[in-house]
Amino acid sequence: MIIRNNLATNPVKNYSLYFLGCLVLLVAALLFTLFNARSLMSWQSESNRLQVNISDQQKKRADLQNEATKLRLRITQIKTPQFISETEFMNNAIKRRTFSWTTLFDEFERIFPDNVKMVSVFPQINDEQINITMEVAGKSLNDIVQLISVLQNAPAFSEVVLKTERQQSDGSLHAAITLTYRPEKLATQPTSKPQTQTAPTPGVTVEETETPTESTR
Repeated sequence: MIIRNNLATNPVKNYSLYFLGCLVLLVAALLFTLFNARSLMSWQSESNRLQVNISDQQKKRADLQNEATKLRLRITQIKTPQFISETEFMNNAIKRRTFSWTTLFDEFERIFPDNVKMVSVFPQINDEQINITMEVAGKSLNDIVQLISVLQNAPAFSEVVLKTERQQSDGSLHAAITLTYRPEKLATQPTSKPQTQTAPTPGVTVEETETPTESTR
């Protein structure tokens, strides 16, 4: 049996494993530091790029806001009360020129009941619709009610309202009716005349209302 003893006054110790461990830790620390440095540099680069992009977007937004302000100012300068009044006048003038009295009276002739005649008609043409106020005469209230029912069922007329009625000395009943005329609906309805309806009596008074800035037909 061999016993190995170090009898030296100062024995030599083996630090190789210790130094190897320290070296591994040092290399790991250097690699970790390098990784963090590269990540930091990449983040700073991305941050700078985003800052530049944000600055460009803010500049474009400011330019667009300035352009919108200029456009609103120009529109405000153009849309003066005189310009709006002239535009409305031209639009109404065009509508008056294209308004067909023949088509309107043909439709009245098609739907008026036998015992009702038209006394007067007052169309008012505006930007959105054509409003008509007319006076009719019938032999009784049932005739007026029948006319209102026919107008309400006609596609070309809507918002039919009986305004007033009065008895005449000859026994006839006169009534004022308001309604909205939609000529574009005429193409969708039949052209034949119902058997219980006849044309209005001739001699109708036709009058066209005007706005203060419009000219007559």
